[in-house]
Amino acid sequence: MPPKALPRPLARLEVVVQAKTKELWLELCEQAANEQDPNKFRTIVLEIIVVLELKTGRLRQSSPQLASSEFALIRCALCQMPVPLESSKTDENGKAVHEQCYLLRLRLEQATIPPTD
Repeated sequence: MPPKALPRPLARLEVVVQAKTKELWLELCEQAANEQDPNKFRTIVLEIIVVLELKTGRLRQSSPQLASSEFALIRCALCQMPVPLESSKTDENGKAVHEQCYLLRLRLEQATIPPTD
């Protein structure tokens, strides 16, 4: 049975919330890509994780069949979210990862290595 349509004002509100969430997501990703301070970088990454968890919760509520079928999918070794087979990459251990997760991990490792003199 398809999900019940929201009343018109609530549907518009949901569109606004989704747009704001996307803006926040893009802003956080841009901040992470440009941040040089390791502590600030970690804080931004944690905020990104929170936004992803909120999105996952909304997806589960709106699509129960997605929630039940997602356990059969291959999961990213870094974020534990499903990885579509057609876009999956592998890390140095041969585990499936999202390209963005892998790049963030490399950036985090690079940011936490003390500079050599």
